[in-house]
Amino acid sequence: MAGISSKAAGTLHNKNKYNGKELQSEEFTDGSGLEEYDYGARHYNAQIGRFFVQDRFVEKYMDMNPYQYVANNPVLFIDINGDSLDVSDLRDKHSEANEAFKSDLIAKTGLILNEADNGNVTYASENGKPIVSLDKNGKKIGSKSARKALMRIINSKQTIKITANDDELTRTESDKISKKYNNTMNFNVESIMKNINNTSPDMDNTTFGFAMTFFHEIRHTKYGGRKEDPEGNTQYIEVGPCEQLANKIRRELGVGRFGQRVIYGHLGIISANKAFWPFSDESLRLLNQNQVPTSKVIIAQ
Repeated sequence: MAGISSKAAGTLHNKNKYNGKELQSEEFTDGSGLEEYDYGARHYNAQIGRFFVQDRFVEKYMDMNPYQYVANNPVLFIDINGDSLDVSDLRDKHSEANEAFKSDLIAKTGLILNEADNGNVTYASENGKPIVSLDKNGKKIGSKSARKALMRIINSKQTIKITANDDELTRTESDKISKKYNNTMNFNVESIMKNINNTSPDMDNTTFGFAMTFFHEIRHTKYGGRKEDPEGNTQYIEVGPCEQLANKIRRELGVGRFGQRVIYGHLGIISANKAFWPFSDESLRLLNQNQVPTSKVIIAQ
């Protein structure tokens, strides 16, 4: 280690300084100079205490100075390297559903989420690391997979836009010409609330609520790889790739509380005049025997 010791003669000076960012220096012919810290997307001038490069997403923040940093709140926010999660349409059309969605995401991830006036959702951080809420035993709450997935979404270069239209199904929209999924996700608030209200008492009523619906639909988006749900009879024997993340989150939160979605579609019981989503192998077995399960199940219709 002697060769790279700060005390060794002739060694290079450590340029990683303030906030761990690299200090870049430039000297001009008149003897003056410029020192700036490389923050990736833009540079910070410590001599004047300002960012002298505009926020590359300045058009999304028309009500703020183009040189502002983290919405002028560096205590809670970091300058993300990508675009964001936009809930402005959901908030404007269904404010209660928007609050329920964010609360559900907070519970599933443990992150502290904040929503800007323009509908941009960000997570609180400290020294560049996300702040995660702890339970009474000092353990991080929520699912690690949910937390990482949401952080990647918020930090991505693409914008995931959540809309609200109860005249449409809960789905990810597709381009009219190519028919390929884009990054706009519609919530049918009424149907999601039915899932919440029709969950069997032995399961958490957010098992198929706003957050889990979001984590399912994200796999349909362009950002998530445009995955497809199973079609035809296969829906009764598999859940499909879009439910894999949601099921993993349920496992991390506790199968006893959240179960596991075992098929994509729902099964109807003629005698009960109802259809059900089974969330365990036992509830699926009963449905296949034309019996109504009373546990680990959600009434679909």
